Amino acid sequence: MVTGTSVHDIDAAKQQLIDLVATLPTRHAIAYAQQVQREFAGIELELTARLKESGASDHDIRRTSSAGGTRTKASTNRAKKRAATVAVNPNLAEDVKNGDLPEESLDALAEASEKTGGDAANDTELVEDLKNTPPDQAKKTVTRWMERRDDPNNTQTRHDRQRNNRQVKTGHDDATGCETITLIGDTESITEIRKHARALARKLYAADGGRDIDPLNHPRTFNQRLYDAYHQLIVGGDNGGPTSVRSMIHITLTVDDTAETGIRAAMVDGDGYLPQSVLDRYLCNSILALTVFNQQGHTLWHGQTKRNATPAQFAALIARDRGCVLCGASPEFCQAHHVIPYNSAKRGPTDIDNLALVCEHGCHSRLHDQRLTLYYTTGPPRPDDGGRPSMTWHTRPATDNEIAAAGFRNPVQPSARKPKHDPRPRRFAHQNA
Repeated sequence: MVTGTSVHDIDAAKQQLIDLVATLPTRHAIAYAQQVQREFAGIELELTARLKESGASDHDIRRTSSAGGTRTKASTNRAKKRAATVAVNPNLAEDVKNGDLPEESLDALAEASEKTGGDAANDTELVEDLKNTPPDQAKKTVTRWMERRDDPNNTQTRHDRQRNNRQVKTGHDDATGCETITLIGDTESITEIRKHARALARKLYAADGGRDIDPLNHPRTFNQRLYDAYHQLIVGGDNGGPTSVRSMIHITLTVDDTAETGIRAAMVDGDGYLPQSVLDRYLCNSILALTVFNQQGHTLWHGQTKRNATPAQFAALIARDRGCVLCGASPEFCQAHHVIPYNSAKRGPTDIDNLALVCEHGCHSRLHDQRLTLYYTTGPPRPDDGGRPSMTWHTRPATDNEIAAAGFRNPVQPSARKPKHDPRPRRFAHQNA
């Protein structure tokens, strides 16, 4: 039974508010509606966190947060994780109310807080970074915070634990009626498998006609080619024999004279620190592109094998950006984007300072379609991250002399095989725009 203010009174006040907002100019009405959503989201966080602190079970919290069945299961689980994070740091609810911390950024923080026993939620520096970072980059910001927490000396333990838990699961996908195989294993071997499959998928794309054929007329979609590549890698080549595909592995090294091996940290494509045993195997058996930094973050040496068509600059961008600078997508889905277009009135140069990784079908298209340009702000150097300053990328409207000529894209660096001009986006990381 409701005492004091009744639900009927609240509904009447709500309707009056809705009617008033509807009289505002459209832009102001939208801005006000978003403000109200933020404030109510903060209220929900506080109340759900109070439930958590009262000893309510996860089941009770999920049931309460399900909003009478109008929320998806994923949305309900996010609400539960948010509540757990706010229970650790109640100030976060106020940050959401004030619009200082977007809900998407809180979700990224909640994932990290769950994995670190609440440490992420109470890390003032991380919370401030998330407040000053666009929500699209929140996951990347949290991932790098997690990487800095990881002790390179203990990485072997993580690797061994993952290896001990490696397994294969088979199942059935009800939505498509297809059978499924799921590989569960250590980061390094899964990365190797994925890279080999994508390298073979590129060959299948070329064999199907590549960019000379309109996408609508291709015999296979991208996902179909990727499936066929995995199948061919496991079962064998077209002639029944084993398939051999070698793909380049990019490793970033940070050297340290005080370290026992002279190397403080090694990372492969930004996926986390490598255990020494895996690094040794890569150095002996793999095709490598290496970028070496000193502790001040300066590039000491960068090299690339001749047989790989990827520009040396692209490998350096992987080392610097680790993925799309806007949304954090993996480098394999990214292109090298000229911050100032090569063929604009400003004639932007093709060098590292004027290049950034952006994902092909999302952020890259948005930059061109909405005529935006990139710029970045730097944070203080982080001694625990090789001394490199943090970079946060932003967008702004491009000026007239910063807009590329219509219908033209220039590759960052010619590959071994000169591509034919095609205005369509290019799928793989070694292709640039």
